[in-house]
Amino acid sequence: TWLNGTLYNDRKNISGLIKAFFEAFMHKKEKPNLVLKVNGAGYSIQEKEVIINKITEIEDLVRSNHNFKGKMPKIYLINGELTDREMNDLYNHPDIKAMISFTNAEGYGLPLLEFSTTGKPILVSNYSGHLDFINSDYSVLLPGTLVNIDSSAANEFLPSIGTWYRVNEQFAKKIMVDLYENYDRYHEKSR
Repeated sequence: TWLNGTLYNDRKNISGLIKAFFEAFMHKKEKPNLVLKVNGAGYSIQEKEVIINKITEIEDLVRSNHNFKGKMPKIYLINGELTDREMNDLYNHPDIKAMISFTNAEGYGLPLLEFSTTGKPILVSNYSGHLDFINSDYSVLLPGTLVNIDSSAANEFLPSIGTWYRVNEQFAKKIMVDLYENYDRYHEKSR
């Protein structure tokens, strides 16, 4: 769920993941795609447009920051509720190679648990509830630091006091590129 918060400050840090993905692969000749299964608080058409606009704003920011006019990696948005079977089909689709999560805070992380059954690589924040079942022997735990929760993320359930985790973006970009270029090594580890 992509809720409120400025860049890096939405609870799942979807914005930071998108920015890092663009920056990691924009200069590469061969570019992977990012399949983003996300929604806001619901599944309306208006909400989907808000998400598309957020992605476009991040792309524009990256282009501007790097004065880049070339072809960007593609992001495919899946917005809406899927059945258990549809989610299973998505996780196990041969074109889906890994799951990446930059989450700042995760209560449990059911999608991560579900995806772990595929035997495919997982790159995820080295912090929060999913560490109860994500094992570093099979997955890549992304380093980072604790930062103050930004007031832009606050809502009735999340106060703007306290800390949460911020993935080291530079390290994560290197790992994403290495995963793409050396997939077999990561896939063997994850199995």
